[in-house]
Amino acid sequence: MNYKGIIKYVGEESTKFASKFTEKGFWEKLGKYSQKAGMKLTFYAITLFYTMIDEDTPSSSKLMIMGALGYFIFPVDLIPDIAPGIGFTDDLVALTGAFVNVAMHVKPEHKENALKKMQQFFGGGITIEDVEL
Repeated sequence: MNYKGIIKYVGEESTKFASKFTEKGFWEKLGKYSQKAGMKLTFYAITLFYTMIDEDTPSSSKLMIMGALGYFIFPVDLIPDIAPGIGFTDDLVALTGAFVNVAMHVKPEHKENALKKMQQFFGGGITIEDVEL
């Protein structure tokens, strides 16, 4: 996917964290921190990723998702990820905010694919009831 093309299309001024997003960085962060971040945050992050790469998702929604995912993988957070008990609170707020704003573009298959992908991080047996807010 041409992430930089989306950023250029929407405009540089609204892309502070979107420009930090890389697919490699996203999967590396999940691989390293999914257990600490928890199933809900991981589910929303992966669901947003699948929504972002869907050709049907409008560019403006893709940019919003890239911003939230870029914030998630950015090493300098408002609340450091290593802070016990609260380290991923700001990330969850960013991801949930993006999810609410692009919910009309989230398809059932995005959620299904996210649940399947989560098995890599948490093992099998995860249901939608386990992860939806």
